[in-house]
Amino acid sequence: ALVEAMALGLPCIASAVGGVPEPLPAEDLVTPGDTEALATAMSAMLAHPGRRLAASRRNADVAEEVTKAASGPGRETALRRLQEATLAWARRRNE
Repeated sequence: ALVEAMALGLPCIASAVGGVPEPLPAEDLVTPGDTEALATAMSAMLAHPGRRLAASRRNADVAEEVTKAASGPGRETALRRLQEATLAWARRRNE
């Protein structure tokens, strides 16, 4: 969902969990569960139109790179393997 929002050129703020920190800079990350930090980060983003614009442009660029990386030749192989594994599972389930 984060990369989809970024692809739309939205400024994003998120908790620093899992793979979230990879596409976002430190200033757009907050500690998980810290609602005060989240509110402060959101207020700061809203208060500075230039920051919002810069974040929107950066996010769109980063999302494009992520999408390109995910569409490489390995993607087709991974999807084919997933399809084969799903069909094999379905056959075993129906036996």
